[in-house]
Parts: sequence; C-alpha cells; structure tokens
Amino acid sequence: MNLEKKINSWLRAEIIDENIADKIRQFENKSSRIGVFLVLSGLGGLALGAGVIALVASNWELLPAWIKLAIDILVMAALSFGIVLTGVPSKQWQKETLIIVYYLIFLASIGLVGQVYQLGSPVYQGMVLWTLGSAPLVLMGVSRSLAMFWLVGILTTYVCVVEAFIGNLEPLYKKEAIALFTFLPPFIFFIISSLSSFRRLKPQFVSVFEPASVTWVLIMGFCSQFVWYQKISDQDVLFWSPLALMAVTVVFAVFYKFELITSNIKFAVMLRIFLVVNSFLICLPWVLPRQAYDLVGVASHFVLCGILGWIAIKISHRKLFNWMSGLAGFRIVIVYFEVFGSLLETGFGLIATGIFILSFVWIFLKKFPRWETLISGKAS
Repeated sequence: MNLEKKINSWLRAEIIDENIADKIRQFENKSSRIGVFLVLSGLGGLALGAGVIALVASNWELLPAWIKLAIDILVMAALSFGIVLTGVPSKQWQKETLIIVYYLIFLASIGLVGQVYQLGSPVYQGMVLWTLGSAPLVLMGVSRSLAMFWLVGILTTYVCVVEAFIGNLEPLYKKEAIALFTFLPPFIFFIISSLSSFRRLKPQFVSVFEPASVTWVLIMGFCSQFVWYQKISDQDVLFWSPLALMAVTVVFAVFYKFELITSNIKFAVMLRIFLVVNSFLICLPWVLPRQAYDLVGVASHFVLCGILGWIAIKISHRKLFNWMSGLAGFRIVIVYFEVFGSLLETGFGLIATGIFILSFVWIFLKKFPRWETLISGKAS
C-alpha cells in the first residue's frame, strides 16, 4: 500500500485531518528526495573511488614513486577538508558522498604504498588495515547507503582473512573450516547491532545489518537443502563444524536479546525457535554418508517455508506470509521440472498442482477466516 492510499485511509477513518495529511506528504517527499540523492551519490562515489583504484592498479608506469604518493596525499587531504566543510545537516548527502569516496581511496592508497615500496604483504593484511583504519571515518556517516558499502567492505575483508587462515590448514580440516566460517557472519553482525551505543548512535547502520543478517541466515538455510541432491561419501562427511554451528546457534538463541529487534515477545520466541531449526536443517545433510535424496531436499524447503509462514500467521505479518506462500508455490513448480522428464508429464503435473493449491486455499479460508484477514491486508 503506497503512501497516498495510507493517507486516504487515515482520512476516511478520521485519524488525521487535511493539515496533518499535507505535513505528512511534505515530510515524506523531502525524505524521498534525500534518499534519491544518497543513492545517486553513493553510485557516483563508487564510480570515482573505483576509478582511482583502477589507476593505481595500472601502475602509473610513467610517473615516479614520489609523484604518485604526493597525488594520493593531496587527494586524501582535499577529501578530508571537504568532509569537514560539509559537516552540517543541510549538506548531509554531500558529506556521505565524500566519505564513500574517501573510504574507497583509502583502500587504493594502501595498494599504492605496497606497490611503491614493494612490501609484498599478504592481501588480507591490507584489507584488515583498510577496514579498521577507515572505521572511524565511516562511523561519521549516517546513511543506509554508506552502511551498505561498509557491510560489503567488512564481508570482503572477512573472506580474505578466512581464505588466508584456511590456506594454512591441513586438507582434512579445510572443508570443516569453510562450512563453519560461511555461517558465522550473521551472528557477528547481530552482536554488533545489539550494542546499545551502536543502536543509539547509528540506527541506520543497524537497519542495514539486521536485515542483512536475517537474509544471510535464510539464504544459507534454503541453499543448504540442495546438498540433499548430492551423494555424500565418507570423505565428504562433516562433523565438528555442524556441531560447532549448532552450539553457537543454541547459545545465541538463548542469550541474544531479540527484544532489540522486535517488541513483540511472541515473535522474539519464534525467532529463537526458527534459528535453531534452521541451523539443524543446515547441518543435517552433511553429518552422515548417504545416497542422493532429492525429495528430502524438496521437503526441507517446504518445512522452512511452513515454519516462516506459521510465524507470519502468529504475528499477523502479511508481507512475510505472502513471500513464503509465493516461495512455496514457486518451489512446487520447480519440482515438476526436476521430477518429470517430458513437457506432457510436466504439464499434467502443473495442472494437477494448480487445482490442488487453489482448492486447498479455498477450503482453508472457509475453515480459518483469520487467514483471509491476513492475506487481504487488513492486519499488519
């Protein structure tokens, strides 16, 4: 439901009057314009910063080392001066743009110094220096665009560090380490977002980190079920990484304050349950040698959709319910392309499935009217 429809519904219900409605429109229009500027400035800053990185990567073979360093210092000094000058609310989007450009040029400067002095340091060391050294600068910003850039930068650094660490492991432990480190980032960002000072001072960053963490968990849960489509031999079995993941998840589910994410206590309890079940389903395909079980993978997808749909019903979350219903329906369609060999068989299967789904929905809505309220959008 768009803004104008909401305002009209509030007017009809006499919740607001025309004066308040006009003020809401003016405020939202101003906010949307600022949001557009921040998005465009983020893209422009990305292009500019990437261009500088490309120039550094080209080695500047015709320039002596001291000129390269001098240009780099002048550019960073000019950006620093610009950030100071734009440190007023009326110039917020200009400041955010300069921070993004500085953030990227900081990385280019690290590469330039390594290039000039032939340091030969591992990549992960430069990435860690970039992430930690630029953190105070990034935290001067307030926009979601900047938070997304920083999130990508942190994850890139994380991958580089993990890759360097895993490279020193024995082959026997590499698969275990890769599996474990793949699933840890959401917990890290959840913990960062739970810090009271961070939530108070950087709410826009929290609004990026928490949804990204939830999305990561969901994607890992759904993608892991495709492992059921593969045969797992004795050499492919994972043991300590699934065990460690389950232990981390249980501890996190018990001690993390989900009330920070939602004021709905029931929803907080359901999030705890979902995290544990999701981690169990992630680990299950890896722990025993077996043949390929395609149908188990399909059933696991429906279990995840069903749990999330059930949560949506309990908390009257229409958008989540619609997404899970659509995902389950899409998965049913894909199943027929996986199972049946010919278009004729697939066609009959899809027709039968469509009739079944429509009949199921009609019967269920007759039996449980509350679902109709949720689907129609009368509940939030």
